[in-house]
Amino acid sequence: MEENRKYTIENLKSMSDLEALILLYDKILEAGEAAQKAWEEKDLEAFHQKTDWMVKIIEGLIALVDMKIDPKLGGNLLHIYDYARRRIAVAQSEVRQTPHIIKECCDLLGKLRDAWIEVKEKGDITASFRAHLTSEDARFLNIEI
Repeated sequence: MEENRKYTIENLKSMSDLEALILLYDKILEAGEAAQKAWEEKDLEAFHQKTDWMVKIIEGLIALVDMKIDPKLGGNLLHIYDYARRRIAVAQSEVRQTPHIIKECCDLLGKLRDAWIEVKEKGDITASFRAHLTSEDARFLNIEI
């Protein structure tokens, strides 16, 4: 684990801000997959550890949003991050639909990850997000894309 951490820190030093952002999404998706596996294996301690990690990363993403650069995009991202954070809290309560909720959050955040990858490749933020977030996603999340 410690060697993996060193590897990640060394990689971060050489990454662009956008590459580091994409890495955060990768880490959320990895934690979500591990949380789902832990739930299936009835390992509640690991499940809570992984979902806590997801929430911490989302809180980091929230802190990175700069509303001065693009208020509309920033507002949409904050809304999506807050939604995912609240849904994970529901999953952590273990009351209902726990694996479904984690998958829902991973699917949504995976779409954002894909959009950021496309931004990295093409440089067009608006078109990239429109391509990955459907109008149904926008209506459901009450955001404008």
